[in-house]
Amino acid sequence: MLLWITRPAIASKAILVVFVVLCLVFAIELIGIPRSVGTPLILLYDVIPMPFFLAAIWSVRRAVILIGGGGALELLLSALLWRVGASLFLGGLALVFAAPLLVRLFTGSGSYAHYDSSAITVGVVGLALMIVARVVTEAGAMRAELDEIL
Repeated sequence: MLLWITRPAIASKAILVVFVVLCLVFAIELIGIPRSVGTPLILLYDVIPMPFFLAAIWSVRRAVILIGGGGALELLLSALLWRVGASLFLGGLALVFAAPLLVRLFTGSGSYAHYDSSAITVGVVGLALMIVARVVTEAGAMRAELDEIL
């Protein structure tokens, strides 16, 4: 049914549309922070992790383009998993810890952490992707060593 979207050329364009829309939303939020009265610090919760999430989306797009061009899948997969995992992990940390600490720093009140189950889940998935990337890298090294032996 939706198999057409999995073609690299189409998928990279779809990811680009998502990336551009999120960049526009991010820019609107950044412009709105200084102009809003009374609630600009609350907007930090949305703004601070956004660069990390945008980096993850951009990394996925680059990988889709390289896969479509016939890139070396093993090396590409490891690097992609690491970049996306690190971006998601840092984005989750930023949303749970950095944003509340900055609000606390600027206002003098507030919490040290913001309980957000989706941000925590994204951070944990990011960490898991980083671990999988390490396993893929080690498996590639072992495979190369076995190829030399045989």
